[in-house]
Amino acid sequence: MKVNLRFHGIRRTAEDVEYVRRRARFALLRFSRRVVRVDVLLADENGPRGGVDKTCRITAKLDGIEPIVVSSMDARTCDAVDQAFGRMGRTVARALDRWRDPRGPRA
Repeated sequence: MKVNLRFHGIRRTAEDVEYVRRRARFALLRFSRRVVRVDVLLADENGPRGGVDKTCRITAKLDGIEPIVVSSMDARTCDAVDQAFGRMGRTVARALDRWRDPRGPRA
């Protein structure tokens, strides 16, 4: 699984890069055979004005399935990353369940 990072309005640090890669591995490792690439965009929407404006947008490209996109916004970058990867793990699990059985879950 390849993880690509982009930063917009946020200073790129080695700690942030390692944190995002670690969260990606943790959230998506169980799907590593299907996940081809993960693109992560970290952005500061308001710039120096502050506020709840740190955005993490994740696009996961899966083998045989349309790309999945999730995003999260928070006051802190690491919180936005945590929320977005948590959401991505759940969304990928649901997408793969639907792919395995297109009729949906049985009661």
